[in-house]
Amino acid sequence: MNPDEAKDALARTLNVALQIKPEAVRKDAQSLMLRHSKKTRCQVAEYVVSKMSHYVASVGFVSGFPSNLACAAPAALIDMGISLRQYAYVCALVGYLADEYYFSDPTWKNDVVILLAPQKVLSEGLGEVGVQAAKVGTKRAIKSVLQKEALAAVKRFFLKHLGRKVTQKGIIAKTVPVIGGIVGGAWNGLEARFFGRKIIQYHFKGEMS
Repeated sequence: MNPDEAKDALARTLNVALQIKPEAVRKDAQSLMLRHSKKTRCQVAEYVVSKMSHYVASVGFVSGFPSNLACAAPAALIDMGISLRQYAYVCALVGYLADEYYFSDPTWKNDVVILLAPQKVLSEGLGEVGVQAAKVGTKRAIKSVLQKEALAAVKRFFLKHLGRKVTQKGIIAKTVPVIGGIVGGAWNGLEARFFGRKIIQYHFKGEMS
């Protein structure tokens, strides 16, 4: 897969991950709240994040342990797609748990990019349109500036970041196929827990940290 094909594949992967249906999320959230009626909405969100972390870790283990080394890079891309889909779904579900009117905001899908993009990526993307990332440390602030040109810029840098991650995971699996599965699972699990905490902090407290 050449660089242009890889870039297109990542863009399609991100777009597919963002195809979340609000009605399905509402239904799942309501079902969870009924099953965990003694928990607060934030505690239900923490439960969702925990389940997601275990699932994403198992995907990382399988994708990092290919029997055919030629499958390492494609497996890493599949792992990325599944992980992104999980993060996008959990972001939407936690957003709804924190605010029943969450989907009334037409920019709700932007939250996935906001939360998954590292600080450096946000800084580079916002800097391209003359915005200092240091000034957007809250949910309200970042959503107010991440529109059109700024969003497009951040997405470009975010896709480059995803490309580097796919390459790194592919290299690990090619170099050490057996250990690659363990590393992939641990990597995904730690990352999922980090993003999960970040998602809860963002939606329930309105903070970016």
